[in-house]
Amino acid sequence: MFLLRSGKGITDYSYQYWHDQYSDISSRLSEIAELVKIGDSATLRIRWKTGATEEIRILGENVFHGQVGGQRYDLLELTLRPVLPHSRRPEIVPSIAIKVEEEGTLNAATADELSNYFRSRISARGLQVVIRSDSWFIDDESYPYVNPFVEAGDPPGWGTYEQTISYYCKPSQLGSACNRSIPIVSEQKK
Repeated sequence: MFLLRSGKGITDYSYQYWHDQYSDISSRLSEIAELVKIGDSATLRIRWKTGATEEIRILGENVFHGQVGGQRYDLLELTLRPVLPHSRRPEIVPSIAIKVEEEGTLNAATADELSNYFRSRISARGLQVVIRSDSWFIDDESYPYVNPFVEAGDPPGWGTYEQTISYYCKPSQLGSACNRSIPIVSEQKK
């Protein structure tokens, strides 16, 4: 099950614009809950009025946290992302955002293994997987400005963020194709 939650919806914005939006939206968060089922497991995730979050396993394992091949991960977001396929006819595909626990362990092999793992559990055509070693998906247009279920703390400055690696994984004939991305440094983004 995927929720259609609006992300930023834009790709060309400055860090200051993002930070202003983040500050404004995070100050207005209210109660919200979502129930996510992946494979034979389901978990209810709640954000209370106080800002505290809670996860309740309904069935099987907690879908938001786990380990694949020795790599601990947190599933931060499930959303639907519009894409323009080769046929030029827009379609909507599911997308997930994953944070890996140990910063220095994110590499192409880890990204590929995590992507294939989720592809095997989520039978949705076109599943896209975005992986980072932190919970800041600032330049990903489908990730919300503020994820109400993630207690991420203060946002990093652009200089710190631009040093963090992301992997964008899409389906391929061999399972998945993961591309490494480092945010582009420009005067506009600063």
